[in-house]
Amino acid sequence: MRFHRPVVRREAVLLPSDPLEPLQTIRYAVRAAFADDFGATGVPENADGYRPHISLAYSNTAQPSAFAVDAVSLVEMHRDNRRYEWRTVEAVPLGGL
Repeated sequence: MRFHRPVVRREAVLLPSDPLEPLQTIRYAVRAAFADDFGATGVPENADGYRPHISLAYSNTAQPSAFAVDAVSLVEMHRDNRRYEWRTVEAVPLGGL
């Protein structure tokens, strides 16, 4: 896998990756296994449109992009309510950046 420069999206800062196909293949296999156990309507997200990436930061409010460079946070994240929700477990300031 190769990861590229950070990209700022509406709700996240991420590192896009390529090639896309190996990770998309794994995701489709996991979705198929999930559907075998929970049925097609039990799979929480649409199969199309997934772009493999590493998430660097999430935001749930409008703010300057500096929020993504002030600290590194370990978060517990889930989508149990059909949206991203998380709590900060620990945050470490990045210092002089």
